[in-house]
Amino acid sequence: CITGNSKSFYVNSSNGSILDPRPSKQALEDSTLVGLLQKISAKFKKGFREILDRKASAHPFENVQALLPVTSWLGAYPVPEHRRDAARAEDSVVLSYGTELIGMQRDWNEELQSCREFPHSNPQERILRGRALYKVTCDFVDAAVKGAVGVINRCIPPINPTDPECFHMYVHNNIFFSFAVDSDYEQLPKDQKPNGQNGSGRSVIGSSDPGSKPNKNHADPSGTTNSKTEEPNGVLDNTSDASAEAQIADSEQATYASANNDLKGTKAYQESDIPGLYNLAMAIIDYRGHRVVAQ
Repeated sequence: CITGNSKSFYVNSSNGSILDPRPSKQALEDSTLVGLLQKISAKFKKGFREILDRKASAHPFENVQALLPVTSWLGAYPVPEHRRDAARAEDSVVLSYGTELIGMQRDWNEELQSCREFPHSNPQERILRGRALYKVTCDFVDAAVKGAVGVINRCIPPINPTDPECFHMYVHNNIFFSFAVDSDYEQLPKDQKPNGQNGSGRSVIGSSDPGSKPNKNHADPSGTTNSKTEEPNGVLDNTSDASAEAQIADSEQATYASANNDLKGTKAYQESDIPGLYNLAMAIIDYRGHRVVAQ
């Protein structure tokens, strides 16, 4: 085992059954952990040198830190078993879902517009202005992502709880959150119900055609007549439900494309950099099958 103190790292005298923090008889010690591991293991020293050489032989642009945050689309599969983690308790202090934020909340619109009003007549001023805008935008996106995760996990209460869930709106950390859904999302199934009822009515009328042969069980409320009328009704209802689901799917795709176009339009306004033209910061977050628009 290795023990670290304020001066150095060293190999202690511990074994499989006894924990002894005293230095071992070999007296292996170094000011850095990597240096100590190189003294202990020759394979680690060789492998660490190979990693450094491979990193040094790469193109200089490959070692530059990415300016935009990297989105991870991969997750651990299969899901690992739950393990105790003492650091997980920090969420109760860092996260502010359901409570007031600690300290003063940031006014994103004020910060963004103030940075846009910076002078940019020479290259040095443009560099400073670009850095300030980039810093505010990155902070806004980071806060929007955390807020969207809280919205999807239902940790943040909506401001309109009486409306349908797809139309809920949220305000957290001075950011407005809403779902990218069509305004007619809820009306589509309702429009299909009258059509299904009309179809079933026509099927009942068709079954009682005057030109058809008389049915002795026509007046009987049970038995054959009900079984005959339920079959076409079920077919028509299934057809209407399928068409409603297809229209809902098309509506969702159109709404997702509309949200993307709104974001592209906002980006075009910002890149045009017209004096006196100001707009709000906007971000789109996809999480667990939902698309959240943050402004």
